[in-house]
Amino acid sequence: MDLIDYFQIDRSLLSKKARLKVFVMGPYSPEQAKRRVESTRDHLIREGYCAKTAEDFDSGETTDEQIFEKCRKLLLEWAHGRIFIFLKEAISDSRLLGVYDELVTATEKIPEELHHTCAVFLEEGLEDKVSTMMRGRLKHFEDLAVYRFSSDEELHKMAASFCFGLLIRLHDKL
Repeated sequence: MDLIDYFQIDRSLLSKKARLKVFVMGPYSPEQAKRRVESTRDHLIREGYCAKTAEDFDSGETTDEQIFEKCRKLLLEWAHGRIFIFLKEAISDSRLLGVYDELVTATEKIPEELHHTCAVFLEEGLEDKVSTMMRGRLKHFEDLAVYRFSSDEELHKMAASFCFGLLIRLHDKL
């Protein structure tokens, strides 16, 4: 491959960046956690990706069951990539469970060969709690990309890197 071929591939890849649909899941409570999830989504948008959270698709759901069903549909039908963020602010089991349930749904419902489209981002200090929880019900934990981060800047860089890797893998399908 010569240099011209390389640049043509690069342009082709970058032209498809906005077509890569990434669903960003994370805790919405407390408010600080929600802002951090939205900040990650916003960073991916600035990087050129089509990134959304569940609230970006607000269509009047009022019950937890309706919201969960909407998220499930988005995870399975809309998204090319799925990012699951676990944050210290949401350390209580009930706050982590929503993100965890979505992760379980994604890995149970999408074909095994697409598990690489899911990435788990664990804030430093949560590794033991979350990985113990995941290994309980999550059948394909070993198939998932798991990233550990200590700052929002690091989370943003890692999320963008995951998306770029996904773009490389899926560029022929976009």
